[in-house]
Amino acid sequence: MLKNIDRKYESKICYQTKTDIFRLFTLIEPKNIKVVIIGKDPYPYHESSKRICDISQS
Repeated sequence: MLKNIDRKYESKICYQTKTDIFRLFTLIEPKNIKVVIIGKDPYPYHESSKRICDISQS
């Protein structure tokens, strides 16, 4: 997976820096993570690519 990420960063415009793509795991204890959804979202602006989805507790 990491090699594929490296290839994408070499060949495409990627709005989130490589150091930020797994930033979630530094903000939340891994034991508290229930689900991680990895997807391809269109980011119209570079600034909008730095969000983490809303977290709801129910």
